[in-house]
Amino acid sequence: MDRLEFERTLDASTELEESEPQVYATSQAGRGVEVPGLAAMQPFLAATMFTSFFVLQAKTRYAHPDLQGRVQQLALDRPRLYRWCTRSDFAVRWIAVVMIYGAIGATAYGVIHKTFF
Repeated sequence: MDRLEFERTLDASTELEESEPQVYATSQAGRGVEVPGLAAMQPFLAATMFTSFFVLQAKTRYAHPDLQGRVQQLALDRPRLYRWCTRSDFAVRWIAVVMIYGAIGATAYGVIHKTFF
C-alpha cells in the first residue's frame, strides 16, 4: 500500500463516526448510595484508574466497531495485563476503604480515650 492509497483510505474511513457512542457506568443502582456511610466513600470506590488505562489501550490498539469487542480482544491478547489491572483496582479500593475506616476508627478511639480516661 503506497502513501497516496493510505491517505485516501484514511480520509474515506468512517468507522469511528459510525461506532456506537461510548456509554460509561453512570447508573447508581447497586452502589450503596442510599446508605449514608457509603455515600461519602462512593468516589473512592468508583475510581478505576487501572481499568481505565486498560480500556484506553484497547481503544488505541484495536479497530472493533464497539468498545466491548476492543476490550475483549486486548484481554485475550494480554491476559496478564488484564489480571494486573483488575487486581490493582481491587487493591486500591481496599486500601482506600481501610484508610478511611482506619481514620474514622482512630478519631473515635481518640475521642473515647480522651473522654473517659
